[in-house]
Amino acid sequence: MRLSIIAIILVVLAGLGALFFGEQLGISGLGSTNNATEVRVEVAKEGDLVESVSAPGWIEPVLQVALSAEVSAKVIEVLIDEGDAVTEGQLLVRLDDRELQADLKAAQARREGTQYGLNREETGLEARRRDLEFSQREVERVRALFESGDVSERELEQAESNFANAKTSVDTALIAVSSAETNLVSADADLGRLEAMIDNTRVTAPMDGTIIMVAIEPGEVVTGSVNNPGTIMLKVADLNRMMMKAEVPESDVSKVSEEKPAKVFVNAYEDEDFVGTVIQVALERTRADDGNNIFLTEIELELQGRRLRSGLMSNTEIEIAAHRGVKVPYQAVLTKPLDELPEALHDAPEVDEKKKRCPVVFVEQDGFAKAVAVRPGPSDLTHRIVASGLAPGARVIIGPYKLLETLKDGDEVVISTEALGSPTSQAATRSGPPGRRGRRW
Repeated sequence: MRLSIIAIILVVLAGLGALFFGEQLGISGLGSTNNATEVRVEVAKEGDLVESVSAPGWIEPVLQVALSAEVSAKVIEVLIDEGDAVTEGQLLVRLDDRELQADLKAAQARREGTQYGLNREETGLEARRRDLEFSQREVERVRALFESGDVSERELEQAESNFANAKTSVDTALIAVSSAETNLVSADADLGRLEAMIDNTRVTAPMDGTIIMVAIEPGEVVTGSVNNPGTIMLKVADLNRMMMKAEVPESDVSKVSEEKPAKVFVNAYEDEDFVGTVIQVALERTRADDGNNIFLTEIELELQGRRLRSGLMSNTEIEIAAHRGVKVPYQAVLTKPLDELPEALHDAPEVDEKKKRCPVVFVEQDGFAKAVAVRPGPSDLTHRIVASGLAPGARVIIGPYKLLETLKDGDEVVISTEALGSPTSQAATRSGPPGRRGRRW
């Protein structure tokens, strides 16, 4: 019996304490009537807000090279494994060059024969030129004798004919030399091509880095040519410099530029955030897998000794502007039909009578919900700046979210005792702005 009396006294004291505590905090709705709706509130305060652009994407090295086969040959030896560190010029793969070596010897023999033919034609040209010089002197001598009457006209005609034939022989020899020179150039080109192909059977590292992919095994046949690279054999990357390839929506790309700071959230590293800087924004639009128009944007990350794997999915918030003003949780700013709002509110400068709907927030005042017309400003993932209409210190109703959709001016409300905790934790119960994509919300 005594225990029951003590329990009743404790309950009464707890109720009186709650009423007293609510009055001390100036929260008039705490412990109100049963008709009141329980709400959560957050006090509107001035603060800083960073406006950002959200985009999904993936992680990859800033510098990576895919090494493709430039000759068709069998793989003789693979000297590295995935994950190996390599240095520039290091031999990675050796291909079979025996057939190419045989072709090279044949080409060298053809080149020697072509050189011999050129030498022969050049010797013949020199002989034809000497004949031409002799014929020219002879025709001049005979012409002088003809003019003095010492030789007949027939002898002059014969000398002139010999000169013409000698000139034709020189022209023919010049053509033969030119053809031989062309053949020699072609032979040299064949030699150079084969030597380059043989060099391409020894695949070396183009830079210092790490092998991130090996796609071949000894005994396989790879295909390719100098002009049309074929089988991708392996990839080398500098894993000390990583970036995110972000798919920035077409509607936001005008706000993004190089040197903008960004936060990157990697799905596989939920407890770690990365910061980065925009280093390039694509000049050409592309189409994402979901059909939306995007501009690929590269964000180099500050790894600070951490190691990321290529291909990890991620999301980013690219900071585009900083603002200061009265901040409220994003979900607290609602759009209500104008005819549902009090007539007195229609005269507020934030209300546009030409529109049928008006942005408002609800504040708790003397145990009732009061609609306040506002002019919304920029937002981030959790909060929005109220450019005008709301003063700092107002107790803004921020939830439950389903209640906000049906809440009306004049509804009786009671502040949840949970609202006496951290305002920030209450604001975090709602995800970010509709349409934003991010790991954390």
